[in-house]
Amino acid sequence: MTQIQHQNRGRPTIPEQSPRIGVPPTAAEMLQHADCINGASLDDHAGRFGTSEILDTGTFTWSYTRTAQARYLCVRAIVAATAPVTTPGTDTVTLDLTLSDGTNTLTSSSSKLPRGWKGETHVSPLAYLGGRHDGLHVTGYVDLDDVDGDLSASSDWSITVVVTIAGGAQVQVLSAWEVPGFAIDDAVAGRGVLVGNYSRDREIVDTPLGCEELINQDDYAVTQQRTILSTAWRQQVADSTETPSCASTSYGAVSLLDEGGSVGHFRTIARALPTPGAGVPIRFRVLYRMTGGSTQTGQVRINTGASGGPWATSSLSYTTSWTWSAWITAAHLSGADEITIEAKVSASPAVLWIAAIAVMEACAP
Repeated sequence: MTQIQHQNRGRPTIPEQSPRIGVPPTAAEMLQHADCINGASLDDHAGRFGTSEILDTGTFTWSYTRTAQARYLCVRAIVAATAPVTTPGTDTVTLDLTLSDGTNTLTSSSSKLPRGWKGETHVSPLAYLGGRHDGLHVTGYVDLDDVDGDLSASSDWSITVVVTIAGGAQVQVLSAWEVPGFAIDDAVAGRGVLVGNYSRDREIVDTPLGCEELINQDDYAVTQQRTILSTAWRQQVADSTETPSCASTSYGAVSLLDEGGSVGHFRTIARALPTPGAGVPIRFRVLYRMTGGSTQTGQVRINTGASGGPWATSSLSYTTSWTWSAWITAAHLSGADEITIEAKVSASPAVLWIAAIAVMEACAP
């Protein structure tokens, strides 16, 4: 096993060489290729999720599928007060983090989860300092290699944060993302190539140290399943202005996601594929539950600018527990697009509630 440092977005300059005809190719081009591949694999990992500001106590859950190359997941919250603090120490936020693969669970008491997210209470700073709104940053890192063995039942994890708010505190931002790689490790598939194997004027041979390894690493970089959209809302079923819901028996706009009563749009970006005009394969799922009925079902569908849509979930069984739907395959335009979300129930008086949605690429390995 060999590990070397990787400089994020670092690019060496390789001077041009005279053409060599009738002799084995040298590695000048491959050295540049190797460095670009390391950048594509390690600089911008695919997984990320978040939500908007949180003003009330509640539970938030996101879908997360680990990128093979990623080593750390950064979780961050910014705690602040909603108004100038009159009694210091009374405006607080408590954060409790849990990871699950649907079968196994790592609770916040685990030594593998970061401090600050173990049910600790964070006191909001003063709301205004020198005329500038300020906040307390609570940042933690999850070692994905460390927790991977505990969450082996599924590659699709649920990451849950229970937020408890007291006084006039708020969470301005709650988000997570896979940390860019800072080390190349040839013992881990997809975690970069050793640039030294492509030093100048070294002949390139078709071995794992030559072109073959560059091709393999290209595949890992290209097939990272990048997050297109992943957000969550407070898990409650009393206020349709706080958690998306739908009571219509035909497809229509979802409350909170609508635009003046019409179906709302999420502006999204997917990587452009080599084939011009081809749709990018994606998949999506939602976290849902129902109220107001007993045997009714529901469905959620999305649409994009790509051909073949809209794409709907299978019939969602009536449940009063927050449940992930199965993944549904869809398509997204290469580059910029818009995603619309609609829902329906099979019959009144059922109401379908949506606490999270995840949309990610589904490129074939």
